[in-house]
Amino acid sequence: MLFRRRPKHPPNADFSETPERQQFFHIDLEMMLKGSFCKRRKKTVRQFGVTVNGATRLVTSGDLVDRETYEALLAAGAIRADVPGSLDAARKAAGLSPGNQ
Repeated sequence: MLFRRRPKHPPNADFSETPERQQFFHIDLEMMLKGSFCKRRKKTVRQFGVTVNGATRLVTSGDLVDRETYEALLAAGAIRADVPGSLDAARKAAGLSPGNQ
């Protein structure tokens, strides 16, 4: 009993979340407005720290973040909102860079 492994969660715990909480957002380098640039494996990435519910999260370009982190990044002005109907989103879907005409 002393060295027995404990379960990580109670057996009757319900981990089902609402669909709103299950949304994840991809953060691109082009959509990040703030943060520091650094090299990682011969690629340039941008990093920004944001505090969500008392915990600081380091967001790197190319990451998938949850809705709370995404909204905190928007509130801090660290990213540009990726609106699905925008011209930049259409160019990105076509494989063009958002800034090119």
